[in-house]
Amino acid sequence: MPARLRQHATKSTLRDMRPASFLIGLSLAVTAAACERTAPSATGAEGQPSTEQQTVAAVSELPPRCGKTARRLIAEGATLLDVREQDEFDERHIEGAKHIPVGSVATRLSELPKDKPVVTYCRSGGRAARASSVLENAGYEVYQLGGIGDWDRTDCD
Repeated sequence: MPARLRQHATKSTLRDMRPASFLIGLSLAVTAAACERTAPSATGAEGQPSTEQQTVAAVSELPPRCGKTARRLIAEGATLLDVREQDEFDERHIEGAKHIPVGSVATRLSELPKDKPVVTYCRSGGRAARASSVLENAGYEVYQLGGIGDWDRTDCD
């Protein structure tokens, strides 16, 4: 193969591989960050689980996509986070929800208290899951409500 064609083929192949390489690198970075997070202390006074550990365990073990559970967490001080786009939020949202579109969550973490759980929701659950992943990797305690329709769900104990 002539050098010019070989050079073009190499550049084309590299250009086509960049998105895949980027995604693999991003995936490895997210996995490494998740592995590096430190766990809360295992015990508090007198060998009992610490309050922080009890809260993390409690939220992570709650039934998913449950409005009843989300309402309880919010009543206990959790932040309700709507991660849909502005027009969706303007059309309908759960009263008291903070609005940060999913694409802005990573750059607006300072707007969310880290000492309380965050309850995420969107239209159907996909964006809430992505936002939850970003929050968890940043050390937040997160409960995924899922979609806005799950807010009315109470059959989930």
